[in-house]
Amino acid sequence: MAFIHHRAISSLHYSLPNLSPTNPVRRVRASEVRAQAAAIPAAIKKRPYYPHAFGNHEQLPFEQNSQPLIEHPLMPDGEMPWQEGQGRRAGPARIVVNEWDRSTPEVAYHDPTLPRARDRVTGRWRARPFSKGVYREREEFNF
Repeated sequence: MAFIHHRAISSLHYSLPNLSPTNPVRRVRASEVRAQAAAIPAAIKKRPYYPHAFGNHEQLPFEQNSQPLIEHPLMPDGEMPWQEGQGRRAGPARIVVNEWDRSTPEVAYHDPTLPRARDRVTGRWRARPFSKGVYREREEFNF
């Protein structure tokens, strides 16, 4: 009996490895990220609305984009881009782009493995710090 070797190759995607394996944005196709980036509204808003300025307090290395950076929620593959007023939560993942050029999106996410801190002024808990999503050119699975 001959052994059949199978190999599957997946497409370009962003991996958010510290999210739960069941989180639908843990792995999002790069083409989906680009499509959602193109749909980000032009008007910049103040927090907590989107899109708004991305402060990059964590000093994440964004190779494709320079200041001014903005962020907008990233939705799972196959879902409509996030829009204000639809009753959907923003979730942990963000598309990060230059305010004037959205053609080279990158991904960041609120990392559940990083500790939260309290706001020095209000004393309220802040959102978890961001980590950068990992761009993967291809994945091969042998089985």
